[in-house]
Amino acid sequence: MTSGARWSDPATWASGRIPNRTTDVLIPVGKAVEVDTTQAEARVLVVEGTLLFGRGTSATLTLAGNLIVRGTGRVEMRPNGPEIVHTLRFVGIDERRYVGGHTMEPLDSDVGLWVQGGAVLDAQGSAKLAWTRLAGGVQSGQTRITLAQDPVGWRAGDELILTPTLPPTTTEFHDAYDYVTIQSISGRDIILDRPLQFAHPAVQVRQGVVMAAEVLNVTRNVRIEGTPTGRAHIILNMATRPQVLKYLAIRYMGPQRPPDADGNVSGVLGRYPLHFHRMGDASRGSLVEGVVVRDVGNLGVNTHGSHGVTVRRTIVHDGYEMAGFGWDPLMVDTRTKDFSNGSHDILWEECVASRITFNLDYRGFRTTGFFLAGGKRNRLVNSVAVGVQGNKDASGVHWGEGESVDPGKSPDGEAWGIWDVRGVVSHNNRRHGWFTWQNTGNVHRVGFGSVLYHNGGFGLSHGAYGNPYDYRDMTIYGNREGGVLLHAVSTPPPQLRFENVYIDQAGLTDFAVQNARHAGGPGAPTLFLRGTLRGYRRAAIGVLTQTGNPDVLDVVDTSFGGVEFWIANDAHVDTQIRWQNGGTALLLRRADAAGDYFEPRWNARVTRIGLFW
Repeated sequence: MTSGARWSDPATWASGRIPNRTTDVLIPVGKAVEVDTTQAEARVLVVEGTLLFGRGTSATLTLAGNLIVRGTGRVEMRPNGPEIVHTLRFVGIDERRYVGGHTMEPLDSDVGLWVQGGAVLDAQGSAKLAWTRLAGGVQSGQTRITLAQDPVGWRAGDELILTPTLPPTTTEFHDAYDYVTIQSISGRDIILDRPLQFAHPAVQVRQGVVMAAEVLNVTRNVRIEGTPTGRAHIILNMATRPQVLKYLAIRYMGPQRPPDADGNVSGVLGRYPLHFHRMGDASRGSLVEGVVVRDVGNLGVNTHGSHGVTVRRTIVHDGYEMAGFGWDPLMVDTRTKDFSNGSHDILWEECVASRITFNLDYRGFRTTGFFLAGGKRNRLVNSVAVGVQGNKDASGVHWGEGESVDPGKSPDGEAWGIWDVRGVVSHNNRRHGWFTWQNTGNVHRVGFGSVLYHNGGFGLSHGAYGNPYDYRDMTIYGNREGGVLLHAVSTPPPQLRFENVYIDQAGLTDFAVQNARHAGGPGAPTLFLRGTLRGYRRAAIGVLTQTGNPDVLDVVDTSFGGVEFWIANDAHVDTQIRWQNGGTALLLRRADAAGDYFEPRWNARVTRIGLFW
């Protein structure tokens, strides 16, 4: 083998024969081989030198086993133009043989791309607008759409996916996707190869704020993939150098276990479509940009024990069960003080988690688009969760228990699991827009332009027992079961707080804000400050049950679209709502409590009190 050798040249190989799918190949240190054909094949390929896909040539490398890049090895896929396509494909995989788990050395059974040590995967396709929104609504049957942005880099033949925006009262609201191909482009107008199957209406979620369907371009000219019948994986396994992946398509990855006796299917632990595995600080500076991860059987993009990774304008579509973006759940163990799996300084920006599915109708609990796991200084910004198909407490965005750790329980005295979440749109998910289930004293300030609309459950389901989340500057519109469901109560100051939160139920439910059973007692009132609640049928805030512990609420300078409160006769006896509006303050309690007078429209006994805010 000589430096700069071509794969298709028999002289490149010591045997004098071009490798085939039964051949194991080593590219040693100091050597480079260029893949210059669409017919390149091998079984196992170990790269300690350099594997190049010819920049001016469309090339395909097909492997029946692992690609292992180790030492100072390098794999480079960087075509010169969008018409040139580089493909790395793994074939003949039997997913039943996967070992997975914590075995992180390459195994013949666990077929995929392994990047280890000082090795580098440099996969950079031609730049293009990864996704945008429609300029307005479209009807079923249309063959022309208009985009909200210029389709930079888009070409005839590109595949597009239009996300659902139908109201949650329609049967297919969470799965009304259209899959089309670009026939031609004129400015921002796109002619499609077929009529749209579904309508994708524009939704006015509040005055001056209109949401339209996302349009995902899922075609890339650099591709790493398995096959529909055999999924591979990519693991950056404790690599010691940052990685750059741009405008790459990852498809048919993330293997699954065979169905168990009940028919349940789960992903193989540790074998994900894109897995930054325990790189620690070595991953700082890594960039995943414009990448598409689709048709996968497991968690899509996993940054696990790896810090400083930026994931920008990346799409996960047709993910499976756990999450589109995240890392292994419950990685922080406060009992054993094992914090090694948390990730810090992660940025997910302008990403889309779309159509995350599950197996069997009663499954899919906690399925989510974005799993906000343990670590420090992590951010989710200007991103979208749509079409999450899970069950009961599934959601577009998920904060789980155990992922937020108070400073006193962390190894360095800093709080873990506090996320900066802003500008996130979560819509047309089968269950909730956002789901929180934490007990912590950490203050999460989130919202800031986020919009939760047309979800099949609540816009926001907030639990578990008590915490001081601080939701600000949000819009919650037209969710089938309600705007906000309150499981958790407020911990001692600072309060659980909803400030400048706009909720419009579009006539779908009796209440905009509804309580659930509180397992813990309130340490302070839950605060609703300077918000707007409208579009409900019965009352803005409903207190409906006496089980558990009381609701204690402060409502200040809030606008309503009708009756403000309803306190059921069987609400907890100690429930109370303090309402301050301008220069007036009232205390509302259950109808049989003491007070100055009874107000029928609130079903409450009312006492005049002094201003409290």
